[in-house]
Amino acid sequence: MRNKSSSLIRRVVSRNLSHGKVKRRSRQSIKSEGRTRPGDCIHIGPIIERTNADGKPCQCEGKWLRQCDERGQCRINETWDGADCQSCAQYWSRSNPNDPPEFAATRHLLYFICPLAGNGVWQNNVSQLLKRIDLFTGKRVIAIVTGNTRRPGMRPQILDKPEAVQSAFAGHGCEFVTMPNNKALGEVVAWPTLWPHVLPGGSGDVTFYAHAKGVNRPKHSPTHRWTEIMYETMLDHWKLIRESLILHPVICTFKKIGFCFPGTSSTWHPHGTFAWVRNVDMAARKWQAVPQLWGGTEAVWGMLFRPEESAGLLHAAHGQTLNCYSVDYMTRVIEPQYLKWKEKHGDNRAQNDERISGEAVQA
Repeated sequence: MRNKSSSLIRRVVSRNLSHGKVKRRSRQSIKSEGRTRPGDCIHIGPIIERTNADGKPCQCEGKWLRQCDERGQCRINETWDGADCQSCAQYWSRSNPNDPPEFAATRHLLYFICPLAGNGVWQNNVSQLLKRIDLFTGKRVIAIVTGNTRRPGMRPQILDKPEAVQSAFAGHGCEFVTMPNNKALGEVVAWPTLWPHVLPGGSGDVTFYAHAKGVNRPKHSPTHRWTEIMYETMLDHWKLIRESLILHPVICTFKKIGFCFPGTSSTWHPHGTFAWVRNVDMAARKWQAVPQLWGGTEAVWGMLFRPEESAGLLHAAHGQTLNCYSVDYMTRVIEPQYLKWKEKHGDNRAQNDERISGEAVQA
């Protein structure tokens, strides 16, 4: 099935061919470059059936029938009556950062805010985000809940008006959607409204999903330091993020492994919710099926994507171990690991101008 995204890729490739930037490759060179890796082509979609070309069940992933946004259906490394990655002229590898050349040039933002009044936490989150707002070259959509809030066991709390949130983002080209606050579901109420703003998008589009974190937490809570680390790792190291998204449909700072949400099939989740995702992969999944429970926007990632399709850039651990709500865990495990991580990757904040340049990110 051809679409506007595929047409854009073809136009870019055609332009680069005419300028000598991209060379067509022979079938033999295709094989030597590793086209047999499952899911390596940017056009490939979910598995349709785990059978070979003869219709028989098999264990070889390369022979399975898959969706393809260029050819409708394909198999990775088995010749049959339909398309296969070995000989497809539209094949573009995620393993090569310059192939396709405009991957992740369009970067969307989806952001949820429960503007709890009086403690300054949502404002601090917005301040963190606005320091990096120019990273987002696509749509910037902010969901705001209205009314008062009360979670079980907590006193009723007042929310600031949505106009206060809109004012905080003034001049930054954001779109806003509002909805009544749901005390039991939290940010789950905004999930089905936010994603249609950016999906399906172009073949190379990516989206950052996050929320104003810790609005219900006291000032001394480790949640606030945890939140700072997620903003820094997810938004201050664009080159690393882009390279990671080429290899994985979803990336996050903290990857929590295991069945942490009873009643769901979620096998992992981004601890803290902050995550980048490739639009083409998100659009191909049943993203609307977010669990109707508190924390559903964390659980849903592990229902849509397998653990091996995701990466935790800073830290990954099993559910019974990873706990960033714990002062001890943050102090003993996360902070030392974060210092080592920064020593390895540097502080990219000094490279902001290059980071947000549409030309520079493709270098």
